[in-house]
Amino acid sequence: MITAEDIQLIVASGEGYNAEFKVAVPAKVKEITEEICAFANAAGGVLLIVTLFLKFC
Repeated sequence: MITAEDIQLIVASGEGYNAEFKVAVPAKVKEITEEICAFANAAGGVLLIVTLFLKFC
């Protein structure tokens, strides 16, 4: 299982061959499945999908 510390290390290392960051799930399912398949067919990797929730007062 990936921990918060693992995520911090991945983010600090930046995107590359084994890491890709997304700020939202792509609108087309094909796009996300292509990313997952690319990692599965290579050496594996991490795909982080992060959503931000902003609250305005």
